[in-house]
Amino acid sequence: MHSINAESAAMAACHLTLAKRGIVPQDPRTAFVAGTQELVAQLREAVKSTYNTEVNAARAQDWRDRALVAVRSKSLTADARRVYTDVLDQAQIKIHEYLNDSCARAAQALAPVVDNVAYVGASSGRCRHVL
Repeated sequence: MHSINAESAAMAACHLTLAKRGIVPQDPRTAFVAGTQELVAQLREAVKSTYNTEVNAARAQDWRDRALVAVRSKSLTADARRVYTDVLDQAQIKIHEYLNDSCARAAQALAPVVDNVAYVGASSGRCRHVL
């Protein structure tokens, strides 16, 4: 039975490739699977771009900059400013770590959801392996 599924999947993949090139007409199921495949790719990209560590670094830096402006607006001694700056530097590092950790957990939690969308979409057509 496994070889039949493998043959069906191979034939479906071949048909999909030929249909994309306009050589054969597109089967509605193949079009659905191709659309699902595109949707899943977009979904994966959206998850990846939403939970971006560079954005987290910018957020942490922005927070530190705003806090530093507030510290500089106070009349403090040079030593007190240095202490505040050191504390803000450490806080920025921690904020960045916490944001990255929470983003990694969120992306990890979303991965099975995206995989399920890919599986359900593929299993309703003929080409499970293309996803």
